Amino acid sequence: MPRKIKVWPEPLEIHDFGDLVVEVFEDGTQHRGRGSTQKNLHDVWVSKIEVWATDLLLTPNGPRKFGKELDMLESAAKFNEALQRSDLYPESDAYSSVRKRVYPRIKKQVQILTDLLP
Repeated sequence: MPRKIKVWPEPLEIHDFGDLVVEVFEDGTQHRGRGSTQKNLHDVWVSKIEVWATDLLLTPNGPRKFGKELDMLESAAKFNEALQRSDLYPESDAYSSVRKRVYPRIKKQVQILTDLLP
């Protein structure tokens, strides 16, 4: 039996670039296809973590010099512990996802922003 077709909301804007059509929704980028709902939820969650980590580790003048959470990017385990102390850790056990997928992405983003600061 075929899958039920998912009804998507109407996009706010549509940009047609020939072979590529970009649809703009309220929440930003949305992927369509199998597993897209969970991927989109994960991307939103990681974006919130990026903002949290950036605010915690960086200032407009450069990296923070002192604080209890400054060593959280030394290892995935320390990052996982710091995330568990925040309100961003999900109710389900996401230990593996945090260590394997989220930590490398956050570490890379913070390093890029650190290099861009004076």
